Order: sequence, then C-alpha cells, then structure tokens
Amino acid sequence: MTRYTRVRLEPRGPFHFGGRGVGMEHSEVRLPADSLFSALCVVIAETHGEAAVRALLARFPTADAPAQPPFRLTSLMPYAGEVFLLPYPMIGPPKVAAALDLRKRKRFKAIRWASQAVFAHLAAGQP
Repeated sequence: MTRYTRVRLEPRGPFHFGGRGVGMEHSEVRLPADSLFSALCVVIAETHGEAAVRALLARFPTADAPAQPPFRLTSLMPYAGEVFLLPYPMIGPPKVAAALDLRKRKRFKAIRWASQAVFAHLAAGQP
C-alpha cells in the first residue's frame, strides 16, 4: 500500500521561484519536484558531505538496476492557513449555471488552485 506524507514547510524568509528565462522577471507560486529534489541534494551535501548524496542517489532506480525509489516527491503546493491547495483539475469549469455564461466561463479558466474538498468534488464530476 502506498503511503503519502504531506510536509508543511514554514519558511523563515521569502522564496522566489523563477518561471521564465534566467532573470527575475517572472515568479511562480510552486516549486517543481525536480528543483525540490535538487535543493534537498544540495542541503544533504552541505550538511553530510558528497558521499551521503551519492549513497542516496544509489538507492534510486536506473536503467541497469530497476527498483522502487526510496521516496517520491511532488511539486511544492501553496496553502492558506490550514487550507492546502492543489492544481485546479484540467477538466473545464463545473457544470453549474454560473459557468455556462461565457463571460463567467473565462473567470473559471483563470482559476489555478483549488482546496482539497473542491478538487475532490470537481474530480468526481460534482458541481
């Protein structure tokens, strides 16, 4: 059985997750999983040495040695207080009267995040 663990990060300072190009012209709300993994490897190297990073990486599958990874990461997701947010599902706006109006439909397209409860309803096809 797969076990999921949610980790709530409470940073001591602001983040800037660059989105486009190499400058500071755009900032993202989330940090992709590959960038999070890279940051973890850097911290492990700084605190425990390069050998510790090599030992961790050796536990992950390769083409020559397929295996289950020791853990999997997702992108960092935002939260507001105790409400954890997920990416709005790519299933279109809900089938409710407000979403049928073309002008309001554009507003639904702009929604990027949904609470877990709203996400579950949308994923189940409920309004």
